[in-house]
Amino acid sequence: MNIEAVVIHKLSKDKHGKSTVSERSSALQLTDPVKQLVTDIHDLYAEKATKGYGRFEPDETSYPSAAILRGMVDAGKKAFVDGSRQLMNVLASRANQAALATGG
Repeated sequence: MNIEAVVIHKLSKDKHGKSTVSERSSALQLTDPVKQLVTDIHDLYAEKATKGYGRFEPDETSYPSAAILRGMVDAGKKAFVDGSRQLMNVLASRANQAALATGG
């Protein structure tokens, strides 16, 4: 696995409340501990037998994640942080629709 950029944003949400996103303004430095963290998260997910897989909806207006990811790939590394912010806002919007969902 080749790690080219890492950013961590935070989604906060109380039950029945609105979600808020705390955004990081830049990518993290790719130090050995940061790379190890990403590798460990990847390995933990890969080990799960019951992991789910998603799909992209054809309606990219209502479900913009595919278009955001496509734009990130087309623009290259420079669009990574902005694209990750857009994806967090999509996630926050979906969390707002789920009354009992909480974020972290």
